[in-house]
Parts: sequence; structure tokens; C-alpha cells
Amino acid sequence: LHNKRYIKRMSIEIEKPILRNYSVRQQNLKNLKYLRKELQNKRSLNKLAVSLERSSPIGQRIIKILSGGIRALEFLNKLQLSFKICTDLNDNSMKCLKDIFLHLGYLRTLDIELESCKSITDKGFFYLSEGIKFMTSLRSLSFSLTQFFHQGIHYELITDQGLVYFADGLRNLSLLEEFSFKIKNSRKISENAIKYFSESFPLLKALATLRINIMDFWSIGDFALGQLLMNIKKLKQLNKLELELTGINNVTYDFLSYLQETFNIQSNIQHLKFNFNNLLSIENHAMQSFNTLFNNFKQLKSLDLDL
Repeated sequence: LHNKRYIKRMSIEIEKPILRNYSVRQQNLKNLKYLRKELQNKRSLNKLAVSLERSSPIGQRIIKILSGGIRALEFLNKLQLSFKICTDLNDNSMKCLKDIFLHLGYLRTLDIELESCKSITDKGFFYLSEGIKFMTSLRSLSFSLTQFFHQGIHYELITDQGLVYFADGLRNLSLLEEFSFKIKNSRKISENAIKYFSESFPLLKALATLRINIMDFWSIGDFALGQLLMNIKKLKQLNKLELELTGINNVTYDFLSYLQETFNIQSNIQHLKFNFNNLLSIENHAMQSFNTLFNNFKQLKSLDLDL
């Protein structure tokens, strides 16, 4: 790789069906075009994982060249993309990802992780959503966003509009069975955006597993979380729920009332995880409310509770 001294870690793992594995590591690459050719020659691959960390200043070039190879993988079932502290990745990078998604009609599992990529804005989320909405064969989707925070400064370029774009991309995924969503350090996202995002849940009629992790939000409280719970309640096929809400300041005991109202009838949920650490100061009467709540989960097989 030209300029490879700038890359601290780049790994690409390609897995073929029936126990055959193929991996390409940084030290084995002569150049990026060779990597693209390697992908194009392995059209029957069904799993691909790409991880970039601190790829500046050539991360954008890596994405662009990789896109030509990934689009040739017409039988790809699972794609994992992880970009950590890639400060040169921007909205055009997300447009490249959109172009990749439009060619992956058979994809069943998609994992996307964006951590501290400070040049990606709402426009980048628009491109992502435009690609995701055409992936109607998806059965599993995982998305994680951690906005950039350094030396006390928040670089928050994803706002309400970005989350609205992402929610619009979800609404076509009627076959989705598993959805994981994690968002951290997003003080510019309001309660109305969380409400709009959660309103896409009832359209995911096949959803059986839902994981929601909201961390370090300053701008949301009882209203947004109540709307979130209300839309979770509409998921008739749901049997596994993981709800982690930490570092949220504007929450009162009304939130417990929302919880009880959401699950005030017998629930089909078999696996339940609640993490409300640093959310509420749990006192005796609050714990009593939780005891009443759990009585409604008649089919519960596993419970993980962190208060």
C-alpha cells in the first residue's frame, strides 16, 4: 500500500462457505488495486468484514477502490463495516457505501460501526439511508454511531435530520428479524427525532430481536423514551428486547410509569435486558414498580437487569 505508514490497522477477512477462509492483511498487499482484484476474483464469497482504524489520509481512497471489488460479490450474505477514528472519511465516503449497497440485493446481514469519524454529516446519513432502503432482503441490521469527542470538544455533525434520514431507510425492511442500534455522544439530537425514529419500528413486522443503546444524551427525557417504549409495544413478534439507557439526565420517575404502561399486559418477550445505569436513583418504591412490571412477562426465560 502506498502511504501505508499512515495506517495503524487495516484488516479484511473474507470467508467462503463450508469452512474455507481467505484473508488479506495489510502486510500482504502490494497496492489497493490488487485488493480490488482479489475481491473481484472471489464472487462466491458469502461473508466480508472490513475494519479501518486511523486510516487518514487515505481512508477515502481505500473505500472508493474497495467499492469496485465488493460490488462484484453478488452472493454476499454478510457484510461488516467498521470505521474508527477515520477523520478523512466524509459524506462522499458514505455515497460510495450507498453505491455498494445498491448492488447487494441478496445481503442478509449488515453491520455498520462509525466511531469518531468527525467529517461525516447529515448528508452522509442521507446516502446511507438511500442505500439501506433498497436492501429489502435484510434479516439483520446493526448500526453503531459514536460522535467525535476530544479534549472536551464535541464534534457533533449528526443532528435530528441525520436520524430522520436513517429512520426513513428502515421503513422498507419488512423482512428484518433483528435490529441493533447504538448511539453515543449526540447532544444535538432532540426528543422529536427519537420519536420519529421509533415510529419506524411498527413497520418492521417480522422483528423478533431489538437492541437499543442510547448513551450520553443531554437533550432527551421522559417524552422521547415514552414514545420509544410505545412503539416497541407494537412489535407483535418481539421475543428478545435489550434496552440500555445510560447517561441521560432529563429522566424522572415518570419513566417507570411509561415502562409499566408499555408492558401492562402479558408480554411474549422471553429474553429481557434492562440497563438503566446512571439514569435513575433507584429507591425502594421504584424497585417495587419493577417487581410489578416483571410479573407481566409470563414467558420470560432470561433477565439481565442493571440499575
